[in-house]
Amino acid sequence: MPVAVINDDTTEVGLVHFGVVHVMHVADEAVAGRRSGIVAPEFIAFADAVKDTSVYESWSRFCLEQLESLLAKASVTAELAKTHK
Repeated sequence: MPVAVINDDTTEVGLVHFGVVHVMHVADEAVAGRRSGIVAPEFIAFADAVKDTSVYESWSRFCLEQLESLLAKASVTAELAKTHK
């Protein structure tokens, strides 16, 4: 479910990319990496993820810093979608 957009012109990647932030609920934590630069992806607890956001690239850091707001927006959007079916 899309909840936000990212436009970060402070990095070379950000200058040429525009991001759409999605919140997804998954059935389990089994994940598979499909890109060559991503090695051994895994889920970690939110509390652990936000301990030191400086270790993340900017888009991930932005999402972690706004995590509560993004999750709240996803929850409201999901409820609205249910009532409009």
